[in-house]
Amino acid sequence: MGNRKLAVIFLDHIEKSSLTSGILFYKRYIDDVFTIGTTKEVLVEALERLNSHDANITFTRHRTLRHEKESAPSFDVRVLHRYLVRPLERKIMEARIIYRIKPEINAKEEMRDLLRVIE
Repeated sequence: MGNRKLAVIFLDHIEKSSLTSGILFYKRYIDDVFTIGTTKEVLVEALERLNSHDANITFTRHRTLRHEKESAPSFDVRVLHRYLVRPLERKIMEARIIYRIKPEINAKEEMRDLLRVIE
């Protein structure tokens, strides 16, 4: 299988030497990369530079075509130009509210009450 840390270090080296200022956004998650560039030509050139480093490592490009309803291949991300077709979908998560200014647990009276209960 190989050493995962070495693979990450090697990919970091390839990416740093291949990417130019025309790349606006570049994120990698394990073996998937999500990239946004200023022009299509900049992305094609970056892909060619990435593929020129090693014959055993091949970067490929997948994209959805012109706002059609086809799913994205790996990240399930759809980027639209200028406007949003439908409202953003968000996952609802429950969490306790933490007040930074005056957390309830730091109130002196409540701390005393809590200490009495614990004792």
